[in-house]
Amino acid sequence: MAGRRRSWTLEQKLAIVTASERCDNMAALARRHDIRTSQLYTWRRELRYAVEAARSAEPMFVPVVAESTLAADQDPTP
Repeated sequence: MAGRRRSWTLEQKLAIVTASERCDNMAALARRHDIRTSQLYTWRRELRYAVEAARSAEPMFVPVVAESTLAADQDPTP
């Protein structure tokens, strides 16, 4: 592995990270894909942060608009 720098597509990273979710031996999985275990954990962390960021970008509240349905001749006071 020394002396070369590989570039991974997003699809490749996602496939490896997905495989790691059901894997008991991260070191073996990393060796199988010719990456370091630390790289695998970095990709897992980056994916987790991306998912959390996407969730937090979703609106938490929806604005409410209230319209009065009282007729003009009704008294609004109780």
